[in-house]
Amino acid sequence: MIAKDIQPFSVVEDEGLQHFAQTMLDIGSKHGSLPVQEILYDRTSLSKTFLPKLHAEHIDKLRNSLTAVTNVAITTDHWTDMIKNSYQALTLHYVSDSFELVSTCIGVYEFTEAKTGIAVKAKTSQVLSGILPPSVSDTGTVFVTDNGSNMKAGVSEQFLNGTSAHLRLYSAIIVLSLMDRIKNNERNHCKKR
Repeated sequence: MIAKDIQPFSVVEDEGLQHFAQTMLDIGSKHGSLPVQEILYDRTSLSKTFLPKLHAEHIDKLRNSLTAVTNVAITTDHWTDMIKNSYQALTLHYVSDSFELVSTCIGVYEFTEAKTGIAVKAKTSQVLSGILPPSVSDTGTVFVTDNGSNMKAGVSEQFLNGTSAHLRLYSAIIVLSLMDRIKNNERNHCKKR
């Protein structure tokens, strides 16, 4: 596998591979020798059946863990890959019953439309409506984003019931300010020559 699939040696330490290998051993001990095609999903079944089922189970588990939670923080951001495809990620943060900070990515979505405030609001609302119980969405949500006008507009209008807040990620503001200052210094330096 390492040579054929051009994988590093460390692949044998990966939790996913170990879980997969253990599952295969368990199936073999229970059912005996089976052709691999009877055990492994083909790519269509994997993408259309197995992964959506696994996602639904994860969301149900997340919803159950949120029943005792009254306040959450949600971080979201956009980025563009090297091929110019845009994405939005949403991460949910809360404190569990056992007082542990839980952070879970609830989705990374391709963003095919223009990244306007209205589009940000629509995508964020769509994702959160299926996850956040009324006890959370009615009592308190804090959104943390960069300083982009689309993000500010998208989450500022999100849950306008007076219990939500929007915090700008000040590190992004500082980085942008420093980059602007460096560019100005470079322009000024070039003009003096």
